[in-house]
Amino acid sequence: MKEKIVLNFNEIQNITKNDILHSDLLKNIINSYFQNNENIDDNLKDLLIKIAILVHKKGDISHLLDTLDDERKEKLLLLINDIYDFYRSKERYLIYIKDQNTTNLSHREFVKEFMEFSDKIVSFYRDVYEGILGKEQTVYRILPSGGNVGIIFSKENLPLPPSFSYLNNIPVLESIVNQPPFIVSTSENKRVGFFHEKNDKINENDLNLSEFYSVLIKINQKCGLIVVNKEYLSFLASIGNLFEVTSFDKQVNNVDFIVFYGIENNNDCYYYYENETLFGVLGKEFKIDYFGYMKKMILTLYNLLMIKENSLPIHGAGFTISDGKKSKNIIILGDSGAGKSETLEAIKNEYNGKYHISPIFDDMGTFFIKDNVVYTSGTEIGAFVRLDDLEQSYSLNSMDRAIFFNIEKPNSRVVIPLLSYLDSIKLYKVDAFFLADNFTIDNKKIHFFNDINIALDEFKKGERVALNTTNEKGKVSTYFANPFGPMQEKEKVETFIGSYFELLKLNNIPLGRILTSLSFDKNEGPKEAAKALIDFFNNQ
Repeated sequence: MKEKIVLNFNEIQNITKNDILHSDLLKNIINSYFQNNENIDDNLKDLLIKIAILVHKKGDISHLLDTLDDERKEKLLLLINDIYDFYRSKERYLIYIKDQNTTNLSHREFVKEFMEFSDKIVSFYRDVYEGILGKEQTVYRILPSGGNVGIIFSKENLPLPPSFSYLNNIPVLESIVNQPPFIVSTSENKRVGFFHEKNDKINENDLNLSEFYSVLIKINQKCGLIVVNKEYLSFLASIGNLFEVTSFDKQVNNVDFIVFYGIENNNDCYYYYENETLFGVLGKEFKIDYFGYMKKMILTLYNLLMIKENSLPIHGAGFTISDGKKSKNIIILGDSGAGKSETLEAIKNEYNGKYHISPIFDDMGTFFIKDNVVYTSGTEIGAFVRLDDLEQSYSLNSMDRAIFFNIEKPNSRVVIPLLSYLDSIKLYKVDAFFLADNFTIDNKKIHFFNDINIALDEFKKGERVALNTTNEKGKVSTYFANPFGPMQEKEKVETFIGSYFELLKLNNIPLGRILTSLSFDKNEGPKEAAKALIDFFNNQ
């Protein structure tokens, strides 16, 4: 996990470039740097500090520079750059908490101040560097040097039942600004296990309220409050790329689910019901330093609420293919590593010039029945995408909006926004429903089911070969390929899942198995599956 620098913007918003020299920020960075680099020449360190002080006072440093030969001067310049890069390697957060008793910055004013703080840091660095260099630089690079993320928080009274109204003492995210590229390093790079129901309720004594922040999100018509330990600030910053962030001023009448992320002295991940509200708990001791835990807990709780209403959660990829004359909404069901996202990406890369491909959802959607027709909608406005199996251009094209996780490790991921909230809740008629198969080799890449009972059995099996994205090994089976709701409420899902397949069959909606071959060939397998889907589209 990267070290974090969390700055109270209420205290530093009026800091000047000249104040930086004597700030706790600079002192802490320099002390930390030299603690991590004990072999640095003490004389060089002392000389750098003397020069910085003189530059700060606009004094003459020529007498100090005259004592340096070219080699030592070069070492001094390299040291400055190294300290600067050391500082920039940290995750840097600027936190601004609104005070109800004073006039506060508007969101736009905060963005302006956020950017100006970066300019002050850069300007101070250049003053010192060019003071030693003795001239202006020839090549300048505009590097993000202030904060990676700036967040405005407020304390407001949310529509919470009295039994957990204490959560109103936790600041709620009101606005957020990201400075890309934001690259996060976490101690874990995969999710382990699944979530289960457990009657172990969280109360005020389980939280040190000063150690938590929160954010309100909307998924379709449901609203969730995500309460996050400060240690996982990068996840709080990332959530706006994946879910619709809302706030108390947008007529939030009810909080349907609450997630506690990073509970101290707790080594479990589970959910429970209290009155009409659904709670998710992720204990810090479970080693939850991976964004996938947050995403999947949120989706599990949402899916449980949907199942309660007889709506069917879909773990997969949904997208629309159109050629200007016709369009088809294709849904692919598959658990992690089945090849659904890779096939969709292969379609985009291979056929986007001839066909228009637009996402409905990237990971989780929901089936609804309306007027005897099966429709689908999404849950997320973005995607938490595995980089290992995607075209290299995908990450490069996403740099300006993305948040990257563990780019140096297997199962590296990017969180990137894809569509608007209104698009995510739009209903799309299901035109074809496929089961992703990453373990079967066959020249024919799509096999259709003629018998609805066989189709239902195969979809419910949800078989795949695990591909190191979770802790599973070999060929595994997950109920309806969805361990985030349907697996936990299998008995309830069994009471209505058949009606969806019967209606799909009644309306002559194709049901099939698509062979992605991802466990054998991560490149050609999805490309061949993509070609088969395009052929299917053309022949409809």
